[in-house]
Amino acid sequence: LQFRSARQYVGERVTRLLLPLIIGVLLVIPPQVYIERISPWMRTRLSPINFEGSFFNFYPHFFDCCYSDGNFTYHHLWFVAYLFLYSLFALPIFRYLQTPAGQAWVSALADRLGRGAAIFWFAVPIAIIEIMLRPHFPNWQDFIHDWANNAHYFTIFLIGYLLFADDCFQQAIAHNKKWALGLGVVATAGYFLIETEALRLALRAFSEWGWIIALLGYGRQWLNKPSPWLRYASEIAYPFYIFHQTVIVLIAYFVVQWSLGIAAKYVVIAGTSLLMTVLLCELIKLTNTTRLGFGLKWRE
Repeated sequence: LQFRSARQYVGERVTRLLLPLIIGVLLVIPPQVYIERISPWMRTRLSPINFEGSFFNFYPHFFDCCYSDGNFTYHHLWFVAYLFLYSLFALPIFRYLQTPAGQAWVSALADRLGRGAAIFWFAVPIAIIEIMLRPHFPNWQDFIHDWANNAHYFTIFLIGYLLFADDCFQQAIAHNKKWALGLGVVATAGYFLIETEALRLALRAFSEWGWIIALLGYGRQWLNKPSPWLRYASEIAYPFYIFHQTVIVLIAYFVVQWSLGIAAKYVVIAGTSLLMTVLLCELIKLTNTTRLGFGLKWRE
């Protein structure tokens, strides 16, 4: 927003998030649902609906709303949908934080939470959200009824903006990355070992925050340097995310029926899925139309 107007910001979010979401729902998600519908033997299915026929026969039925009573869904692309909506809802907040009053508030916050180990206080509101909302709003990911996830992820979205709005926070991340790693490990272990639900939810929040700070801190230390591999991985990360789950589901559908051991099946599924997903990313890079449709920048 420092270099673009609000209209340009919204237009960019539509191009980079909403357009790939629509194309992903229309082209990438249907094969996942089809595999589920033709696999009545799959014990982990979320929906009992069965279908007999080809994928092309199934495709019109994909638009039967809504999953799991129907077929229409965005499956793993829920993350893109949420991110698009959060980026719009947060726009007035971001614009305020760029005003003199907003910048003064950020500086005051950084002066308090960007010193010493105070950055870990950001985990407290996340823990409160988890304890208060998670028991009442399970992980539906339908947005409208998903109050626990919305409060949780929108809070992290806003905190993420703050972390890069003042250099004090970046210094705090670098200074506390070792402690954050320790917090992540200990809180994660506690989450799996402790049975008290409220305490587990609090530990989950502190675990998440510890890992976020650790990854940001060590990522800045180790990955903040020129590298052809990092440049390539950064470019294809978004379409890789869009494709990966459908590729895994399609390959796993056939591999799990082979007479191999679990370890061998895992290696085949993981290795083949990685290669096929990267290949799809390379294919959509060939034209600007496909680049735009799957979230990549237009190539001049």
